[in-house]
Amino acid sequence: MVTESVFLYIMAKNVPNVTTFRENTIKLLAVHPDGIPMIDFLDLYREKEVRFPNVGPPVPMEAIGPEEKYERQTFNVKFGEYFGAHIGEIYSPDRFYFQFQNFHIEELDRVTDLMDVTYGSGAGTKYKIPEQYIQPEQVVAAVYYPEKTWHRGIIRRVREDGAVDVLFVDYGATVKINRTDLRWLLRRFMKIPAQAFRARLAHICPPDGASKWPKESSERFLTLVKGKVLCAQLVKNTSSVSIQ
Repeated sequence: MVTESVFLYIMAKNVPNVTTFRENTIKLLAVHPDGIPMIDFLDLYREKEVRFPNVGPPVPMEAIGPEEKYERQTFNVKFGEYFGAHIGEIYSPDRFYFQFQNFHIEELDRVTDLMDVTYGSGAGTKYKIPEQYIQPEQVVAAVYYPEKTWHRGIIRRVREDGAVDVLFVDYGATVKINRTDLRWLLRRFMKIPAQAFRARLAHICPPDGASKWPKESSERFLTLVKGKVLCAQLVKNTSSVSIQ
């Protein structure tokens, strides 16, 4: 028995004799054994409805459905090399995100502009994501406040209060988002890889032997790098990049 709607919709799209009938229902069309090839079988079909309680509306053909992921950008910097970087989200000096300078930046700007046009109008409501698809790791388009602009994201957590935590994959920010501010991400917005890399500053540690960085350090870091293109050097590459 099919229990996951994504499998059902693959069947409905790819198998000629399976068609959607009503919500939570499919129609199975079986050719009568007395049917003769090369004639009209319309009057020889037997119809049977099969109920699947967990099935909902299909994923739009032009949208990114469950199990699909962003392409990861290749990190082609060698140890000791310098590169230009734009700093994105800063959580602390040992956890922040950056983008490569001039690598897909103009393309990303065009994508975000098109997303604002697509989702910002009334027509964008047709891409609202049904409840059953709002799950961790689902690729989405989401509103980023206070700018109220649309960006590419992925659901990281579904909260008990109904909100979701979304990671904006091009900037590194993880933000609590209302479900009403989520939309299917269209395939044409997936042509460039996710832009944000996680990094940490090398050769420094929290002051006074503390285990965590104080808020003031993160705020000072932000004032030093905001709106600037930095010259960074790779000194270590693990699960996150260490730069100086």
